[in-house]
Amino acid sequence: MSKIHKDPCCAEIGTCNTDPYNYLEHLVPVDVTTIVLGFVILIGTVISIVPMNIKLLMTKNVTGISFAMLLILDYNQWSIVVSLVMAEFSKIMACQNSFGKCWSNLISLYQAVAQFVCYFTFHTQYLYYEAKELGMKSKVVKIHVTEYFVFVAFMVLTIPGMIVPGIFFGPCDSVYNSFGIVFSTIAAITICIAWVPQIYATYKLKAVGSFSISAMLMQCPGCAITLIVTIMSGNQWYTWIQWIINFIVLFVLCYLLVYYDYKNKSKLKNEQTVEGSEAKSLLDNQLQPNEEDQDINVA
Repeated sequence: MSKIHKDPCCAEIGTCNTDPYNYLEHLVPVDVTTIVLGFVILIGTVISIVPMNIKLLMTKNVTGISFAMLLILDYNQWSIVVSLVMAEFSKIMACQNSFGKCWSNLISLYQAVAQFVCYFTFHTQYLYYEAKELGMKSKVVKIHVTEYFVFVAFMVLTIPGMIVPGIFFGPCDSVYNSFGIVFSTIAAITICIAWVPQIYATYKLKAVGSFSISAMLMQCPGCAITLIVTIMSGNQWYTWIQWIINFIVLFVLCYLLVYYDYKNKSKLKNEQTVEGSEAKSLLDNQLQPNEEDQDINVA
């Protein structure tokens, strides 16, 4: 058995005197249903967000997308990853003993990482096309680039901040655990802040813009299922809150997207109907002989 580092939380599982390098006792049984649901959500997350990336790649148009939303969403998604890593650090360390036994306990983490990567890629694309459209000398682009790299610096700095203390103190340490709660709280708050600008942008534009409705409709129920998987995987209670709030906010955005899409399509259809009727009336008038022509013909 690999002996990388002694389990700082071995007292919780009673292995300090027997095998303090064995983290496997931190794992919880995960049934097949939860595993299947977890991977369905993992695949669904990728499928739901990738179309947004593809659509932006094809349209090269950032209209209707809020940069503020994307930036805050990066902080949100990364905070979720950090909170899950800190909450489940002992389970992650159990992978050194047996990956075959630990992987099923970390499905929520896989999903969070996948979602972060997809959104971060979307954000990077946005910045590229915005800079291409407005030019790097644009004041707006300069501000956005600066904010983007501030986040990257934040992300890089938090990596050793969550790993090193986890190795030496573990999630059983009250201070370390408190930081996990802080990041989870940040995730819960930022998910609200992240989508508010987009909800406002959608309401103001009164159009879908470059957003994929199908992608958002997949994410919304996905949040509810993720919450179930997170609970059934034995994750800490504070990791649940972010998914509850995420579902509520996404539901509001989905409603607006569907509403304006339906309204705009109906409006366009009505306009086409009116134009068709006017064209038909004009054609009928042209085909009907006027009274003067009729009099001449009679004469």
